[in-house]
Amino acid sequence: MLEISTGDLLLVAYTRTSYVDIIEVTEPYSYIEQEGKHMLKGTAVQRIERSTLREDIRNKTLRKPRIVAEIDDFSALLDNNQAEVKYTIPIRANYSVSFKVPADLTNSEANRISDIFSKSWLIDDSN
Repeated sequence: MLEISTGDLLLVAYTRTSYVDIIEVTEPYSYIEQEGKHMLKGTAVQRIERSTLREDIRNKTLRKPRIVAEIDDFSALLDNNQAEVKYTIPIRANYSVSFKVPADLTNSEANRISDIFSKSWLIDDSN
């Protein structure tokens, strides 16, 4: 039987979302007998897009209901060829811009993206 302890990291998958969370357990396991609930409390460490996970994790491990598996190295979960970070930037009250960049984006690549955004549209600051 696998024991989960304070300080352990958990990969928490949600239904109907494009992401999973890595959670650090902050309190020992407890059972609330009156409600029949098993409880673990934790703090979110990192949110990861499912598409950046290794294929075997995405298509096998995460498809099993309520699975608990021991994973020694969370960095091994990621498919380093596909690791991306998604940004959503609010532009107006009812409009946001979203885009993805490689997780290992370099400073020069970030500067190129900045140049593209700043030079692509005529900016009217009179409003």
